[in-house]
Amino acid sequence: MGKGRNGSSRRKQKRKETSIVEIEARIDLQNEKRTDNENEKQKEEIEIEYETRNQTQAQENLNEEQCEDFSIAIIGGGPHGLAVLSALHEKSFAHSQYADDAAYSLRVGFDAFELVGKACVIDPGASFMCQWKKQFEMLDIEYLRSPLFAHPEAYDEYALMNYAIQQGRTDEIKARPYKSADMHSKKHGLGNELHSLPSTKLFNDFCASLAERLPHTWLQGLAVDIKKTPDGEKYEVQYEKYIDNGSGVKVPVTTTVRANAVVLALGPRGTPNIPTPFMENIKSSSGRIVHTRDLFDESKNNGGSLRESVARVTAALGKEATRKPVLVIGGGLTAAQSAIAAVRAGARVELRSRRPLVTRDYDVSNEWLDRRHMHRKRFEFLTEDMQERPQFMKSTIGGGSVPKSYLTELSELARTTGRLKMEVKVDIDSSDDVHISSDNTSVFVAGKEYSQVILATGEHLNPLGSSQLLQKLQNRIPTEFVSNFPVLDCSLRWTASEDIFVIGSYASMQLGPGALNLMGAMRGAQLVGEELHSKLWKDRRSKPSKTMEYNCYALLGVESESESELEEDGIESSIQCECA
Repeated sequence: MGKGRNGSSRRKQKRKETSIVEIEARIDLQNEKRTDNENEKQKEEIEIEYETRNQTQAQENLNEEQCEDFSIAIIGGGPHGLAVLSALHEKSFAHSQYADDAAYSLRVGFDAFELVGKACVIDPGASFMCQWKKQFEMLDIEYLRSPLFAHPEAYDEYALMNYAIQQGRTDEIKARPYKSADMHSKKHGLGNELHSLPSTKLFNDFCASLAERLPHTWLQGLAVDIKKTPDGEKYEVQYEKYIDNGSGVKVPVTTTVRANAVVLALGPRGTPNIPTPFMENIKSSSGRIVHTRDLFDESKNNGGSLRESVARVTAALGKEATRKPVLVIGGGLTAAQSAIAAVRAGARVELRSRRPLVTRDYDVSNEWLDRRHMHRKRFEFLTEDMQERPQFMKSTIGGGSVPKSYLTELSELARTTGRLKMEVKVDIDSSDDVHISSDNTSVFVAGKEYSQVILATGEHLNPLGSSQLLQKLQNRIPTEFVSNFPVLDCSLRWTASEDIFVIGSYASMQLGPGALNLMGAMRGAQLVGEELHSKLWKDRRSKPSKTMEYNCYALLGVESESESELEEDGIESSIQCECA
């Protein structure tokens, strides 16, 4: 009995020991798993910390770099920025007064000025005209609506035509839409050729060749701030760019450059112009109501032209677009292209505008491009009170217009397909009943059912509400605004006491209705270039004394006593003659 009990106790003890070992093994396994999880978590934390440290170090390294100094910083790499760079590098403003380079060189000398300064251009694109090209591609614009003499080479109106001749590409110049009796053109044997229209490709190639030969430093990034240096002598321009943090990841960093002067060559910024009846419904319409600005947004439309974007949107509607028409509202180029694209995608379309569609030779009235009238028109504009100038510009531009080729295409589609209807409704902004169907498949406008509404109604200029850069500049250096336009001085300065200049649509209060177009770019660049030319160039010619004194009576044999008598009478005895 004793042995049996002892054996049973030993077996129990052994089982107990075995259970303890198994429990300990399980605990060890759990601890090992927990350790693995903790190790994995710790590894992730280390990687995140390492990534953060790399980003911080990259920023610190960049901030430690000495600020690069420039004579002039141009913010904006579009045609206006290029025109300013061209004007700044003009060797002499007298050049255009001579018949050719040989005559100028003989009289003035191309080496009369020495380049002593440097200019930089800050723009998000990789080179000049990136955004311009993208917008032209989206709108399928084959020919410009500005004449051949309007381009970014500020002081040579024949430059684009000469480029076309030199490159053997005169076939890319469209016959002139407007005939001018301009005596200046006739004098040079050009007739009306300068009023012809260049192809988009010819224009872009010309701009690329111009940029290539103009010295400058390209800084790719988005300008976000402008402020005075502590000593008040220069300006610090901050811009954001992306750099590699060392592990193949692009991180945003802020870089600063200094400049003696800054030129703002920004494109127009604003908010979509949405007719009042559609404001309440556009956000909740699930894409049934869309503004063309959204169709230009690559993040929303997957790229491509406006026609392709409209075609994709229309095709997604399927048979709905044939049963319920698409409504396009607008009277300009984007409205015409949207209507054409929707019709070609198989939809029935109604194109509605405030007034009958009109076509113009150029993007402004002919008088603003004719030398016989353009200076008079600008004088008339400048004599207007500042408060009246916005209305003057509005009445001169007169709303959107459609190139003749598009107007012809619209008329042809309306006649041959039966799926396009053009109508005029003056009171588009009136309180029409607009609502979305409960199942989000239709838009009802004044009781009529549409599968979709495309608003090609442009934008409201709103620089302070749309540009972080201008907001900060206005806070630091305030200037007056009238109808969202800054009131510049006659040299296009932001304020009279600062070397900050503005060109483009924001210079409209000084340049007039054509400020945004290429003629405005040339005129604005000339004004800015004349103000800033001395910051880039130094006259290397010796400068003799501009005055000399002599006795004007010496040749008559009059003695110096006469001079003394005159001096006694308080009359100047010498005269100052300007040297030639």
